[in-house]
Amino acid sequence: MTFPISTEQCAKLTSATMRQLQWADENGVISPVHVGRHRSYSKPEVLAVLLYVNLRSRGIGHKTKLVIASFMRFDPYKD
Repeated sequence: MTFPISTEQCAKLTSATMRQLQWADENGVISPVHVGRHRSYSKPEVLAVLLYVNLRSRGIGHKTKLVIASFMRFDPYKD
């Protein structure tokens, strides 16, 4: 699979619904690239969605999921 991928491909790959992907984007859990009305997802964003969906299925609380997602975006080597 070549990246970036479309919303439909991301939803199919991660078992997330289109609405969950939209919510995650609107609430800063992930930051896909917007091209017009369409979103494109890179590998790190797809991994974040996979993690988020997995934690949700295990009953992990919303705030905890957001903290974990913020650590995924943290780059210790970035100035």
